[in-house]
Amino acid sequence: MRRQGFTLIELLTVMAIIAILVGITIGVAGPIQKNAARKRAKVEIDAIELALENFKIDNGDYPNATQVGVPGSVYSGDPTGSGYTVASQQLFAALCGRSDYTLAPTTTVYFEARQGQVDNSTGGVSALVDPFGFPYGYFYDFSSSSGPGGQSKSLFNLVVPDIWSTANERDTPADTSNFIYYRWVTNWDNSAP
Repeated sequence: MRRQGFTLIELLTVMAIIAILVGITIGVAGPIQKNAARKRAKVEIDAIELALENFKIDNGDYPNATQVGVPGSVYSGDPTGSGYTVASQQLFAALCGRSDYTLAPTTTVYFEARQGQVDNSTGGVSALVDPFGFPYGYFYDFSSSSGPGGQSKSLFNLVVPDIWSTANERDTPADTSNFIYYRWVTNWDNSAP
């Protein structure tokens, strides 16, 4: 006599194998996606830095933004703070020639932002966002003659603005003993201590 279908044991075995393969795939996909997002953030930071150099050639200095940092202090590790948003909005307006992504540029465009690089949710004022969906960190104080710490107008770079993505790595601003700059994607050397 010939069998008509699969037994319950056979079906459960196949389902278990499929579940194991899905678990392995999902477990590997997360770190791969995060690594790809970190690399994309580094490429975007390099492009923003190049656009800033072109801005400086035309305007004599870099755009000012001091909302994220306090001179002589450290940057907040929480990109959801209003300082990040304001600094990123100022960066967008200076480099993209407009304050709202949906409008036509009114001044020179130094950086062509794509739709995925822009957060336009703050009522007509756009901000540059990293691949993780948070505003880029940007700090440059052109009103300071010597800058924070007496060495530059940024906290980490000597001659260019600080630009960074927290890469979805957050810590509390009060926890300065365990800051995780070295896990951020930055335009300065942030090697692990």
